[in-house]
Amino acid sequence: MENPSMLINDSTLISSENLIGFKGKVEFEKILNHLRNLILSSKKLLDSEFFTQSLFLSITALEEIAKIEVCVYRGFQNRELIKKAKDPLFSHKSKHFIAADPIILIGNRLQNSIGEERIKEILINLQSGKFVEIRENCLYFQRNQHSLKVPDDVIDIKLAFEILLVVIEMTGDKFWGLSKNASTISDELYEIYPDIENQMKLKT
Repeated sequence: MENPSMLINDSTLISSENLIGFKGKVEFEKILNHLRNLILSSKKLLDSEFFTQSLFLSITALEEIAKIEVCVYRGFQNRELIKKAKDPLFSHKSKHFIAADPIILIGNRLQNSIGEERIKEILINLQSGKFVEIRENCLYFQRNQHSLKVPDDVIDIKLAFEILLVVIEMTGDKFWGLSKNASTISDELYEIYPDIENQMKLKT
Protein backbone atom coordinates (compact mmCIF):
# COMPACT_ATOMS: atom_id res chain seq x y z
CA MET A 1 0.00 0.00 0.00
CA GLU A 2 1.30 3.43 -0.95
CA ASN A 3 1.35 6.54 1.22
CA PRO A 4 -0.42 9.57 -0.29
CA SER A 5 1.70 12.08 1.64
CA MET A 6 3.85 12.97 -1.38
CA LEU A 7 0.85 13.76 -3.59
CA ILE A 8 -0.71 15.73 -0.73
CA ASN A 9 2.48 17.74 -0.34
CA ASP A 10 2.79 18.37 -4.09
CA SER A 11 -0.86 19.45 -4.23
CA THR A 12 -0.37 22.00 -1.45
CA LEU A 13 2.39 23.73 -3.41
CA ILE A 14 0.11 24.74 -6.29
CA SER A 15 -3.20 26.50 -6.83
CA SER A 16 -5.73 26.55 -9.64
CA GLU A 17 -8.43 29.03 -10.54
CA ASN A 18 -11.30 27.39 -8.65
CA LEU A 19 -9.29 25.94 -5.75
CA ILE A 20 -6.89 28.52 -4.35
CA GLY A 21 -7.37 27.48 -0.74
CA PHE A 22 -9.30 28.86 2.22
CA LYS A 23 -9.03 32.50 3.18
CA GLY A 24 -9.63 32.15 6.87
CA LYS A 25 -11.38 30.08 9.52
CA VAL A 26 -14.90 31.09 8.44
CA GLU A 27 -14.42 29.55 5.01
CA PHE A 28 -12.92 26.38 6.46
CA GLU A 29 -15.86 25.92 8.81
CA LYS A 30 -18.37 26.62 6.03
CA ILE A 31 -16.83 23.81 4.00
CA LEU A 32 -16.88 21.47 7.00
CA ASN A 33 -20.62 22.12 7.30
CA HIS A 34 -20.92 21.18 3.63
CA LEU A 35 -19.01 17.94 4.33
CA ARG A 36 -21.24 17.23 7.32
CA ASN A 37 -24.34 17.63 5.16
CA LEU A 38 -23.00 15.23 2.55
CA ILE A 39 -22.35 12.60 5.22
CA LEU A 40 -25.72 13.03 6.91
CA SER A 41 -27.44 12.90 3.51
CA SER A 42 -25.63 9.64 2.78
CA LYS A 43 -26.86 8.30 6.13
CA LYS A 44 -30.45 9.25 5.33
CA LEU A 45 -30.24 7.44 1.99
CA LEU A 46 -28.80 4.41 3.78
CA ASP A 47 -31.66 4.48 6.30
CA SER A 48 -34.12 4.48 3.37
CA GLU A 49 -32.24 1.59 1.70
CA PHE A 50 -31.04 3.65 -1.25
CA PHE A 51 -27.68 1.95 -0.96
CA THR A 52 -26.05 2.85 -4.27
CA GLN A 53 -27.02 6.51 -3.99
CA SER A 54 -25.69 6.56 -0.43
CA LEU A 55 -22.41 5.10 -1.60
CA PHE A 56 -22.13 7.75 -4.32
CA LEU A 57 -22.48 10.52 -1.73
CA SER A 58 -19.99 8.84 0.59
CA ILE A 59 -17.42 8.64 -2.21
CA THR A 60 -18.14 12.31 -2.94
CA ALA A 61 -17.49 13.04 0.73
CA LEU A 62 -14.14 11.24 0.47
CA GLU A 63 -13.24 13.49 -2.43
CA GLU A 64 -14.24 16.59 -0.48
CA ILE A 65 -12.11 15.44 2.47
CA ALA A 66 -9.11 15.30 0.13
CA LYS A 67 -9.85 18.79 -1.20
CA ILE A 68 -10.36 20.25 2.28
CA GLU A 69 -7.10 18.78 3.58
CA VAL A 70 -5.13 20.31 0.70
CA CYS A 71 -6.96 23.64 0.63
CA VAL A 72 -6.20 24.26 4.30
CA TYR A 73 -2.55 24.59 3.28
CA ARG A 74 -3.12 26.28 -0.06
CA GLY A 75 -4.71 29.22 1.70
CA PHE A 76 -1.55 30.18 3.58
CA GLN A 77 0.00 32.03 0.67
CA ASN A 78 -0.69 33.11 -2.89
CA ARG A 79 0.82 30.98 -5.61
CA GLU A 80 0.91 31.17 -9.39
CA LEU A 81 -2.24 29.58 -10.72
CA ILE A 82 -1.97 26.46 -12.87
CA LYS A 83 -4.55 25.18 -15.33
CA LYS A 84 -7.44 23.25 -13.83
CA ALA A 85 -6.52 20.19 -15.90
CA LYS A 86 -3.16 19.95 -14.10
CA ASP A 87 -4.60 20.24 -10.60
CA PRO A 88 -4.91 16.81 -8.89
CA LEU A 89 -7.97 18.06 -7.01
CA PHE A 90 -9.94 18.00 -10.26
CA SER A 91 -9.19 14.31 -10.85
CA HIS A 92 -11.42 11.72 -9.20
CA LYS A 93 -8.57 9.20 -9.15
CA SER A 94 -6.14 11.65 -7.52
CA LYS A 95 -8.69 12.71 -4.89
CA HIS A 96 -9.34 9.08 -4.02
CA PHE A 97 -5.59 8.49 -3.70
CA ILE A 98 -5.18 11.52 -1.42
CA ALA A 99 -8.10 10.38 0.74
CA ALA A 100 -6.67 6.87 1.13
CA ASP A 101 -4.56 7.74 4.14
CA PRO A 102 -3.33 4.69 6.14
CA ILE A 103 -3.73 6.76 9.33
CA ILE A 104 -7.20 5.23 9.72
CA LEU A 105 -5.49 1.90 10.44
CA ILE A 106 -4.09 3.29 13.70
CA GLY A 107 -7.31 3.23 15.72
CA ASN A 108 -9.33 0.16 16.69
CA ARG A 109 -12.84 1.30 15.85
CA LEU A 110 -12.79 0.69 12.09
CA GLN A 111 -10.80 -2.51 12.58
CA ASN A 112 -13.45 -3.76 14.99
CA SER A 113 -16.23 -2.78 12.58
CA ILE A 114 -14.98 -4.09 9.25
CA GLY A 115 -11.59 -5.68 9.91
CA GLU A 116 -8.03 -4.58 9.25
CA GLU A 117 -7.67 -6.59 6.04
CA ARG A 118 -10.88 -5.13 4.62
CA ILE A 119 -9.72 -1.59 5.43
CA LYS A 120 -6.46 -2.27 3.62
CA GLU A 121 -8.37 -3.63 0.64
CA ILE A 122 -10.52 -0.49 0.50
CA LEU A 123 -7.45 1.76 0.71
CA ILE A 124 -5.71 -0.20 -2.06
CA ASN A 125 -8.80 0.08 -4.25
CA LEU A 126 -8.93 3.82 -3.62
CA GLN A 127 -5.27 4.19 -4.52
CA SER A 128 -5.55 2.05 -7.66
CA GLY A 129 -8.42 4.06 -9.14
CA LYS A 130 -11.02 1.29 -8.79
CA PHE A 131 -13.37 3.63 -6.97
CA VAL A 132 -13.67 5.83 -10.07
CA GLU A 133 -15.52 2.94 -11.70
CA ILE A 134 -17.45 2.13 -8.53
CA ARG A 135 -18.56 5.77 -8.30
CA GLU A 136 -19.98 5.66 -11.82
CA ASN A 137 -21.61 2.28 -11.24
CA CYS A 138 -23.52 3.76 -8.30
CA LEU A 139 -25.67 5.88 -10.62
CA TYR A 140 -25.53 4.70 -14.22
CA PHE A 141 -26.96 1.67 -15.98
CA GLN A 142 -24.97 -0.37 -18.49
CA ARG A 143 -26.08 -2.32 -21.55
CA ASN A 144 -23.50 -4.35 -23.43
CA GLN A 145 -24.03 -7.14 -25.96
CA HIS A 146 -24.62 -9.66 -23.21
CA SER A 147 -26.72 -8.06 -20.51
CA LEU A 148 -28.41 -5.03 -18.97
CA LYS A 149 -27.11 -3.95 -15.58
CA VAL A 150 -28.37 -1.31 -13.16
CA PRO A 151 -26.48 -0.11 -10.05
CA ASP A 152 -28.25 -2.58 -7.75
CA ASP A 153 -26.87 -5.41 -9.89
CA VAL A 154 -23.22 -4.43 -9.60
CA ILE A 155 -22.81 -2.71 -6.23
CA ASP A 156 -22.37 -4.73 -3.02
CA ILE A 157 -24.60 -2.94 -0.51
CA LYS A 158 -22.15 -3.69 2.31
CA LEU A 159 -19.71 -1.31 0.67
CA ALA A 160 -22.17 1.55 1.24
CA PHE A 161 -22.00 0.95 4.99
CA GLU A 162 -18.24 0.42 5.00
CA ILE A 163 -17.38 3.60 3.10
CA LEU A 164 -19.68 5.72 5.24
CA LEU A 165 -17.91 4.40 8.34
CA VAL A 166 -14.54 5.14 6.71
CA VAL A 167 -15.67 8.68 5.86
CA ILE A 168 -16.74 9.38 9.44
CA GLU A 169 -13.46 8.05 10.79
CA MET A 170 -11.43 10.09 8.29
CA THR A 171 -13.31 13.28 9.13
CA GLY A 172 -12.41 12.96 12.78
CA ASP A 173 -8.82 11.87 12.13
CA LYS A 174 -8.09 14.77 9.81
CA PHE A 175 -10.12 17.66 11.21
CA TRP A 176 -10.94 17.11 14.90
CA GLY A 177 -9.18 19.80 16.90
CA LEU A 178 -8.49 22.16 14.00
CA SER A 179 -11.33 24.38 15.22
CA LYS A 180 -14.17 24.20 17.72
CA ASN A 181 -16.69 23.63 14.95
CA ALA A 182 -14.52 20.93 13.38
CA SER A 183 -14.48 19.04 16.68
CA THR A 184 -18.23 19.52 17.16
CA ILE A 185 -18.96 18.13 13.70
CA SER A 186 -16.58 15.20 14.22
CA ASP A 187 -18.24 14.38 17.54
CA GLU A 188 -21.72 14.60 15.97
CA LEU A 189 -20.70 12.18 13.23
CA TYR A 190 -19.14 9.80 15.75
CA GLU A 191 -22.57 9.56 17.41
CA ILE A 192 -24.18 8.07 14.28
CA TYR A 193 -21.32 5.61 13.75
CA PRO A 194 -22.79 2.83 15.98
CA ASP A 195 -26.15 2.97 14.19
CA ILE A 196 -24.47 2.54 10.79
CA GLU A 197 -22.40 -0.33 12.16
CA ASN A 198 -25.50 -2.05 13.57
CA GLN A 199 -27.43 -1.62 10.33
CA MET A 200 -24.52 -3.16 8.42
CA LYS A 201 -24.60 -6.24 10.64
CA LEU A 202 -28.37 -6.61 10.23
CA LYS A 203 -28.68 -5.99 6.48
CA THR A 204 -25.56 -7.58 5.00
